[in-house]
Amino acid sequence: MQVAREFEGRLQHSHQHGSFLVLMVPLKHARAAEALLLKRFDLARRDFDGIFITSLRHTADEVGAAWDTVLRADGAPAAGRDWARLQQLVEKALPPALDRLMVPDQTVLLTHPGLLARYDRLDVLAGLGAEIGRTGSRLHGLWVLLPCDEQNVLPTLLRRPLPVTSGAQWARIVLRTALM
Repeated sequence: MQVAREFEGRLQHSHQHGSFLVLMVPLKHARAAEALLLKRFDLARRDFDGIFITSLRHTADEVGAAWDTVLRADGAPAAGRDWARLQQLVEKALPPALDRLMVPDQTVLLTHPGLLARYDRLDVLAGLGAEIGRTGSRLHGLWVLLPCDEQNVLPTLLRRPLPVTSGAQWARIVLRTALM
């Protein structure tokens, strides 16, 4: 119970003052953790992959790229010309997608961040974290819900480390003790 109270206090502080926090949870408990977090805290939920795919499709339309071509490029080898073109499209699609994450008066609960790892753009999370607490910031706080296994001590996504600089920026959610 003490561990649960301490964890709850940490979340309360993070929510109130705004911070960047990666919340690791076993995959089988990810939906339950998301539901509990949304129930316990006034969070703005954002599905990054959904937002980004919409932005990528819109950007593809703007530049005249057929969606089928984008999908083929996504399946192409990372060293190829098609992948390089896809990366250019990703760069154009990121800013409007990131704008949809900006909530100046609420902590954002970011779910499904897999495409950030897929396109090797986990640095975006570091940039968002750095935005928090700045004068005039458009982002109050950011919690990244990260389904994971028990194999990695630190937060990783598709075997890539997330940009956390200290233990204060990440935690494991254990549902039997946390948020109850």
